[in-house]
Amino acid sequence: MVNRIKENMIGNGQGLPFVTQDKLDATNANVNAANDKIGILQKKQKWIDIVEDYAADPTGSQDSTQKIANAVSFAQNNNLPLKIPSGVFLADVTFENIKVKGEGQERSHIKGKVTIGSNVSIDNVKMGDTGKVFTFKNNTDNSNLDKCYITGGDSGAIIYLNDSKVTNVTFFRCKIAGNVSGGNGVKIVDKGTNEKHYENIIFDRCLFEKNDRMNFECIQREDPNVNVVLGYRNINLIQCIFRPPTLSNTDSINVSYDSHLLTDGTKRSSGYSKIIDCQIDGGNYALEVAGAIEMIIKDNEIKNGTTFLLSFSQVANEYCNSIIANNKFIGAKDVVIQGSDNQVFGNTINTSGRLRFNPAKSNLVVGNKVICSGATAVSLEGASEMKFSGNHLYGGTSQTVLNIQATSLNNSFIGNWLYNTNVAFDTRDSTTLILAKNYYQTNGFYSLRDDVESVTSLPAAAAKYRGKQLFLQAATGVGDGLFICRRLSDGSTYEWKQLDL
Repeated sequence: MVNRIKENMIGNGQGLPFVTQDKLDATNANVNAANDKIGILQKKQKWIDIVEDYAADPTGSQDSTQKIANAVSFAQNNNLPLKIPSGVFLADVTFENIKVKGEGQERSHIKGKVTIGSNVSIDNVKMGDTGKVFTFKNNTDNSNLDKCYITGGDSGAIIYLNDSKVTNVTFFRCKIAGNVSGGNGVKIVDKGTNEKHYENIIFDRCLFEKNDRMNFECIQREDPNVNVVLGYRNINLIQCIFRPPTLSNTDSINVSYDSHLLTDGTKRSSGYSKIIDCQIDGGNYALEVAGAIEMIIKDNEIKNGTTFLLSFSQVANEYCNSIIANNKFIGAKDVVIQGSDNQVFGNTINTSGRLRFNPAKSNLVVGNKVICSGATAVSLEGASEMKFSGNHLYGGTSQTVLNIQATSLNNSFIGNWLYNTNVAFDTRDSTTLILAKNYYQTNGFYSLRDDVESVTSLPAAAAKYRGKQLFLQAATGVGDGLFICRRLSDGSTYEWKQLDL
């Protein structure tokens, strides 16, 4: 008996330590847990499934925040991707350093607040709910979303907070839709410091729709406590579709970029972004660019703004240096371009509004086609040193093709086509207006006018004046007129023919 007890105490006489049943049970539990972990790793190999492996509720009836958090933690720790199967999951989730894959942007729905950090890839997942926004951790970098559906939210379905820094994020083939209660699809607020800044944010082939206030808003706002040293840049929209916002009030702008001056007042702080090959339809302003500089707006179709098709607002002499090229503007309202040193070329503007430069300086306007069915085609209001060349301008019935107000100085129009069906094709209220080699059509009659001379009376028609045009400044009570000298069919007689001015 003594020996038997002794053997048990020393491990059956093998020199092994004495083991209690409690310790043995604990050891077995640890082994089982390890086996479970190994089993998951062996079984999944590619994905951690939040339902199959962590029992998240796919019916949307129970909160799954903690279960999904556990799945995320395990996937991160083991460098494995995460699977979101079909279903609705009530959860507020944070993703960082992880790859997440769903089964379709209409099928796998995380119905809650989603926050992402750096090095995140999300594919085919729906995210968000009323009051539950999609947003970013501070210092987020190098994250991508593909074929995702982001909805709901508050002031924005996607919000870049104004106390954060986010760089190098791409939304590819995503849907940003369904934000209500006066909210935006995307809201970016940049405070213009190294710590509160947004750069290299790309929306590529995304759909924006059913967002109440604005589909897309990018704002530069000064921090009252910190100097503005830079602003947002490379916030790019590429081949995106923007359908009309829900609201029709004055806040319902479809796409908006806004900027402010740097603290030292030298120039605007932000812009440097591209809007390329997008379809922008509707809104009070279809497209608003307020103060942003060095923008590229190219190859877009912009239509049906209820107040403006484009409001490109700047101060006349303020640096802008933007490109507005090869766009199609369609609708009943104006295209307004302001600021200095812009290049405006290759656009087609088909509207009952007009193309207005109000105010502007040193813009190069080349190769545009402006068809204005109900108004003056082009209006210069406080514009100076503008250069127009190779444009085709069509004025509305009983409207001037070109209206240059007295506040516009030192502008040149060389080699343009101006078309009109009834009355004057230009007014010249300004100083130092250069008109040369422009082609005009009025009532089907074409003429070439080269540096038209103004006279108070017409000289006798003669061979030496053949083809020459004179602008007759008539006496009080008689309207001005534009005349061309032509030879009659007899081959020897000449007359002055008025060109329906």
